[in-house]
Amino acid sequence: HLSLHSTSELPSQHTGAVMFGQGIAGLISLVLQVVCKLALPATQQGNTASSLIFFSICGVYQLVCVGFYFAMLRVPAVRAVVKKTDAEVAPAAAGKLDDPLLEQAEKGHTHTVSHRHPPSTRLVDSAPPSDASVHEPAPETPSDGDMSPTNSSSRPLLAVLRDASPQLLNVFGVLVGTFLCFPGLALQLKPDGYSGIPQDWLPLCIVGVYQIFDFLGRYMSNSKKLPPNKVQFGVLLRFLLVPLFMMAQRFPEDAVWGSNLTHLALT
Repeated sequence: HLSLHSTSELPSQHTGAVMFGQGIAGLISLVLQVVCKLALPATQQGNTASSLIFFSICGVYQLVCVGFYFAMLRVPAVRAVVKKTDAEVAPAAAGKLDDPLLEQAEKGHTHTVSHRHPPSTRLVDSAPPSDASVHEPAPETPSDGDMSPTNSSSRPLLAVLRDASPQLLNVFGVLVGTFLCFPGLALQLKPDGYSGIPQDWLPLCIVGVYQIFDFLGRYMSNSKKLPPNKVQFGVLLRFLLVPLFMMAQRFPEDAVWGSNLTHLALT
């Protein structure tokens, strides 16, 4: 969450890199869990020791990631973007206007404003404008690789939410559909007795298949950009997994719904 918060101030390709890294982290945890389970005997004490080793390594890994996060904040390019964003947000947060006359009035230097001019009128210098003020250079257009913020702090919050609402609903729908099935329904499935998958390995296999295809899905999402309306169709189809998992849980003796191959295919 810390990395997502920081990369939200950077161009969009950096957010994609963080999401891709989360998929890699899921695969690393899967491999680590398999190694810990294979290294110890399949007994109660062995499973307890395997869990302790797994979560201890994961805790150390989290601390290392926190260290890398604070190291990332010291990268010159990241510091420049964060400093620029803070400079843009600070005046708006303080409620100040970019007006030199008002700033002088706040400091008590009101004698610079003439009484013959209304407060909202700026004093214009009588000297003719110079060539430099008339021919101002056009603002530079940032390139795709420019380390500039992707959002503008001057936009109203409601306008930002209105533009982002389709994708926000897509993300919300994906998370709801996922947590309705995983881990509650998926980990309650039982071995079929003929696929050769032991009882203690079936949950790990289900989680492993989920992690692998979660990683592939994060990678494939960067190859082709889809409009929000097409993404919503896939999100709605995801909710079909809920009744399918319920059928697999309700009919464990059925040749189709009770098969572990069907369980892995649904995952």
